[in-house]
Amino acid sequence: MKSLYARLSLLALLSALGVGPAPLAAQPASPQSDPASSGPPAAQPATPPNVPAAEALGWANRFRAARGLEAVAVDPALERCARLYALELAASGRLSHRDARGRAALQRYREAGGSAARVGELLGSGPELAAVAAAWESSSAHAAVALRPAWTHAGAGSAPRGSGEVWVLLFAEQPVEDFRLERLPGPARGYLLTGRFRAAEAAEPLLLSGLRAVPAREWRPGERLFAFLIPPEAARLYHRLGYLTATGRWVLTDAFYPATSSPEMAPR
Repeated sequence: MKSLYARLSLLALLSALGVGPAPLAAQPASPQSDPASSGPPAAQPATPPNVPAAEALGWANRFRAARGLEAVAVDPALERCARLYALELAASGRLSHRDARGRAALQRYREAGGSAARVGELLGSGPELAAVAAAWESSSAHAAVALRPAWTHAGAGSAPRGSGEVWVLLFAEQPVEDFRLERLPGPARGYLLTGRFRAAEAAEPLLLSGLRAVPAREWRPGERLFAFLIPPEAARLYHRLGYLTATGRWVLTDAFYPATSSPEMAPR
C-alpha cells in the first residue's frame, strides 16, 4: 500500500510444532528443534495498563466476517503478550517479529502463559489504527494471516511512538475448549489437566511428558472430553497435548510446562 502514514513490517508467522504429520506441516517434535522448549518460561513483568485492544479485535472480526469466517475471541495470554511487545517496539524504534532476545511470536506467547501450538502475528505503525488496518487489508500477505480460518482467539496491544502508534495483533488456534491445568492440593498430588477437543476427528487423546506418554485418567469419546493426571515429579518437564485421529495421525494442540503455567491456565 502506498500510504504515507502507515509503516508495516510483516513476517507471516504461522508457527507449528508437532510429532508426525499435522495440519500445518509440523516441525519434528524434539525439544532441540522447538523454540519454546529450551526451558521453563521466565517470570513476566507486570502487565501494563490497558490499551484500546478492542479496536484491533473489532477490525479483525469485521474483516473476517466479511469473508464468511468465524469471529475470534479475546485470549488473555495473547493480549498480555501483544501489549508487552508493543511497548518494547515503541521504546526501541524497531518493527520486527523477533525481539531483542531473538524470540519470535510463538516463544513470546508461551512465556506470557499461552499454550496453543500455532500463532500468527501482525505488526504495524502509523498515526492511528485505521491507517494500519487499511494497509494490512491491502497486503495479501498480511490479509492471509488475519483471514486464516483456523484462528479461534486473538489479542492486541498498542503503544505510542512519536506522533503515531505501534500495533501488535496476535492470533492463535486453540483446538481445546475449556482447557484447564490445575495444581492439586498437597505436595505430592501433581496437576490435573482437563478439556474438550473441538475437532470431531479426535479419536484418542495423547499427552507427552517429555518423551513419555501419560495415560489418560478419563476419556469420553462421544464428547471428546479428556482428563490427565500429571505427577509432581514431571512438573518442570515440557508437555505436549494432542490427539490421534482414526488413521493414526497425530495433531498437536497445546504445549506447556506445568510448574510455570499452573494455576494461571484457567478455562478459556
